[in-house]
Amino acid sequence: MGIMKKGIYRTYKVLHGFPGVVPITHFFYNRIIPYFKTSERPYIYRQQLETPLDKKEVAYKQIEELTIAIICDEMTFAGFKKECKCVFVTPSNWMEVFRKVKPDLFFCESTWSGINKYKDCWRGRIYKNGKAGFENRKDLLHILDFCQKSSIPTVFWNKEDPTFFHDKEHDFVSTALLFDYIYTTAEECIPQYKELGHEKVNTLMFGFSPQLFNPLGHKPNKEQVIFVGSWYQDQTERCEDMKRLFDTIIDKGLKLEIYDRHSESGNPLNQFPEQYKEYIHPSINFEQLSQVFKRVQFGININTVKDSKTMFARRVFEMMASNLMVVSNDSKGMRELFGEKVWFINESIDLEKVEDYCQDNLRYVFLKHTCRHRLVQVATEVGILQEDLPPTIYIIYKKQYGIIQHFNKINYQNKIGLIERNNQLYHIADDRAINEQEMDAKGFVIWISKLEYIPNLAFMQTQFSYIEEECGISEEGPRYSFEVNSNNEKVLFKLSLFKKIKQDRKRSTKKYFV
Repeated sequence: MGIMKKGIYRTYKVLHGFPGVVPITHFFYNRIIPYFKTSERPYIYRQQLETPLDKKEVAYKQIEELTIAIICDEMTFAGFKKECKCVFVTPSNWMEVFRKVKPDLFFCESTWSGINKYKDCWRGRIYKNGKAGFENRKDLLHILDFCQKSSIPTVFWNKEDPTFFHDKEHDFVSTALLFDYIYTTAEECIPQYKELGHEKVNTLMFGFSPQLFNPLGHKPNKEQVIFVGSWYQDQTERCEDMKRLFDTIIDKGLKLEIYDRHSESGNPLNQFPEQYKEYIHPSINFEQLSQVFKRVQFGININTVKDSKTMFARRVFEMMASNLMVVSNDSKGMRELFGEKVWFINESIDLEKVEDYCQDNLRYVFLKHTCRHRLVQVATEVGILQEDLPPTIYIIYKKQYGIIQHFNKINYQNKIGLIERNNQLYHIADDRAINEQEMDAKGFVIWISKLEYIPNLAFMQTQFSYIEEECGISEEGPRYSFEVNSNNEKVLFKLSLFKKIKQDRKRSTKKYFV
């Protein structure tokens, strides 16, 4: 079956310009082939006979409690499923999934094929193909009809904007207009959607998953530079930018590694020029990529879209979250967000400041640009999410003098100041006693005795998204490494570990330094 699909796809790529090839290929690929395999047969939707799901009151849930029926690519699924319950739907399983999990939201992105587990199940079925001669999105339209009857909000995320906005053969825009809410990676496309009659349109940038991309164990070779991507001979400007980037890296004596996404392709359009052959390595998946990031200092990014304020590659956030210095061709959006803290082509950079730039970028993306931030934005605007407050952090002082002033200097939204006297905790605001049972079970605690120390609590608590439970976060040690010791001052702990330490103040605990 896989060989047949590949053969059809290759033939299509060669002949799709000839009359009749597109409709015949699409019909055969999406309607005939699935019937050779029972598990891939589309669900037969009887529009007038299907019983919609019971309408439920809007439940303002926490992000972790949301259930989302989703159609997307591998990277989006890998990131979003870490934050809430995401269930991937296919043309064959979607009705079973909807009846079983009763999703709070149906989320669909401009995917070309879907995730690896259900390889190619949505190929040619999400965008409207103006050359197909028939409705190639039939299964998706059935899902939308069922969602409308079941009062399930629908969201479309077009991450192919602005490149494919006017493409009539791969028309994601016509599909987007059928959904309740539209999100685009390109802010400048919003007015165009509104001109087409849709008012609920907003920007949704790419983000990253801290569980997949983080600085843990980052021990880079300071001269190592990595590029993971493809060569497209037919994209002249992109190729020229890549050559300039590669040549600059090589001329500076840095060590270049190219991981070719099309290393197994025989397509001459995807073959890197001969002068870069010695730097090329086979393709790697994103799980392997996160490990490669641990040993390099610089990561190359190539933008096809340069003049968008919001559209640039997901890879930028992933590399910054991994503590890499990003080397890039031009991008309006990247300049606005990161300024001099990106090494842009044809511009000089102070290599002595690279570590500081990396640290600033890392903190910024963890605070503003995770997959969780993206999901919170969507769920809030759709109206199915409570206010997403940061977790409660209890700041415990050991002496009275100056603590109010110190507490007010700490920039964190959801903080509570306590003072400890005779093994009892009291609120610093009104001296009211508090016992541990009253404290937020999902909260965090930090002991502070030296008031010259102002912790960056907002960033520190984000680091719990990828480290183990029985560990504290400290800003005083070699970054992105662990140490076990009994110094529990100025360390952010989860409340569960705090209770154990409170019983044994000299308890040795594991610290992660940031």
